[in-house]
Amino acid sequence: FFQNPLFTRTLRTVPLLKPIDLYKMPSRSLFYNLFVVFILLSTTKTSSSLSTSSALKSASSSGFGKAADPMILHTLDTSQEIKSLSGFVSSQPRGLAEKKCSVAFVKGGVRGLVCTKPVKKDEVICSIPSSIALALSDPASPPLDTEDEVTEAAKKLKEWYFDDSDRLASFAPYIASLPDPNADDDRVFSRTPDFFDDEALEALEMPGMLERVRARKEAIKAAAAATDTSFEDFQYYTWVVSSRSFPIRLSQSDTSNPDTKSIRVLLPYLDLANHSPTANAELDILDPEKDDSTFVIRSKRPIKPGQEVTLCYGSGGFTSLDLLGDFGFVHSAGSASAAADDKAAGKGPLKRKPVTADERAMAKLEA
Repeated sequence: FFQNPLFTRTLRTVPLLKPIDLYKMPSRSLFYNLFVVFILLSTTKTSSSLSTSSALKSASSSGFGKAADPMILHTLDTSQEIKSLSGFVSSQPRGLAEKKCSVAFVKGGVRGLVCTKPVKKDEVICSIPSSIALALSDPASPPLDTEDEVTEAAKKLKEWYFDDSDRLASFAPYIASLPDPNADDDRVFSRTPDFFDDEALEALEMPGMLERVRARKEAIKAAAAATDTSFEDFQYYTWVVSSRSFPIRLSQSDTSNPDTKSIRVLLPYLDLANHSPTANAELDILDPEKDDSTFVIRSKRPIKPGQEVTLCYGSGGFTSLDLLGDFGFVHSAGSASAAADDKAAGKGPLKRKPVTADERAMAKLEA
């Protein structure tokens, strides 16, 4: 014990005390000096802890009175399906080039993207080439209403990918990573209201949502019959389109015109980013006019390692009702996310009190 380098090095900091003297000391002096060493070690450890805490606070604070960010812990997803997906995307030219994120189980136990390296504002976090984007619309076709567009895109998903053996094999790692509709865990498959039975729908007490669900179910039933598909399979195709696809404007220069035609695409790996109305990242396209363009997730502000990468679904125009209808989730009542969603859409408690039956029911559901 006395020959321990750490112990003897500490002893030398005590004035007039040498390690060898311990063998010659009376017991009273020995215990006295050991007590001094114990106090010295405790003080050194406390000072070190305080210095480390101060350094972390200084590094994470950006202004007077701002508390340090809490440590964020996530569990990386090391499943074989995510390894296969990452390998599939990385094998493509420009696939996951300069990747600064990984797939992890984030708050609530759902999959998401988490930064693994420091990211500056306007920096690319991850990217995929357009060659592995799954187009779900024909650019030459006329624009459709949202619900009709979802149904038509679901038809293309079935025809172009699930029914085409070559494409199905090519995109197998991505298809395998999509949520399993038979999973009982809502963290794996977040069911939208069209998966609810009649009793659960009535319990929502949302006339508008009920009408929307009935219209979608009728569209699914008709499309399933027209494509010789079971209702359950086509319902799943519709869910993939509504919850996982991105609407991409054909003219990136005319973003102010709401009537600019857009097409729906599925973006492997990038579609794992979760929603936040205060998102720290956004979807962007590099060289959109070229055939070999690149889809990227770009940061809107600095992001630290360990923080989740989030996108704002619907460009901030989705209400809680929209999120429930297309994605199967709502924010908790009074949360910053719920307030920001409704404020962005010009609705909700920050704008006015709920007045419609759907809004009152949504308030209960969020609570």
